[in-house]
Amino acid sequence: MVLLTEWRQRFDADNELHKRVATGIVLALVSFLVLLLGGAFFAGFVLLCAMLMILEWQALTQQESRRFRLAGFVYVLLPCLSLLMLRNLVFPDEAELEAETNILPVLHLICIVVATDVGAFAAGKTFGRHKLAPSISPGKTWEGLAGGVLAAAVVSWSFSPFLVFPHTQLGALLLGMVLAVISQAGDLFESWIKRRAGVKDSGSLLPGHGGILDRVDGLSFAAPVYLFTAILGGGVSLT
Repeated sequence: MVLLTEWRQRFDADNELHKRVATGIVLALVSFLVLLLGGAFFAGFVLLCAMLMILEWQALTQQESRRFRLAGFVYVLLPCLSLLMLRNLVFPDEAELEAETNILPVLHLICIVVATDVGAFAAGKTFGRHKLAPSISPGKTWEGLAGGVLAAAVVSWSFSPFLVFPHTQLGALLLGMVLAVISQAGDLFESWIKRRAGVKDSGSLLPGHGGILDRVDGLSFAAPVYLFTAILGGGVSLT
């Protein structure tokens, strides 16, 4: 009860947190809608995000070398292409399932990344004592990372009855834990880029969140890994 009261007071006093929650709800609804519609709707949404991400990357890396700035295209396009491919995965046991109705891989991935962020934030705020990477992101702690891994593992495991890949509950649990660590690595990478640029956020498009890169930093690292493991371990085909 003490923790709940403390969280309630902190939430009520933190206007930025109100913005984050409101923006997060809108983003979740829009993302789920375009994911559900699939086809040109999902592809167009991913393309729009990719364009905005590239613009933010170019703004962040103005003082970097030309080669470093060009590397941003890989950083942006690889996860975007991975999401598009994940949306069209067909597993052997789903031969009769049209790719347009198969939203589970992308939904599973997004829920793991979101759970990582929420778990890391909650555990870090509540129990955080030991800094994870103080020179890159002073607010991150080892306790937060543990909370993120635990939350991602639980969420991934909860998907296991509906998934063709991973094949087992243990596999879903392990995949959630691995992707949580990779997602946090993506978060740290973007924090490192922002620190080099001397800015707090990658942009100001999303109230309470900053820019698009701020919102998808973990997903950028996790999406290609999820796709790779699905192809390697699931015997999938692409339509």
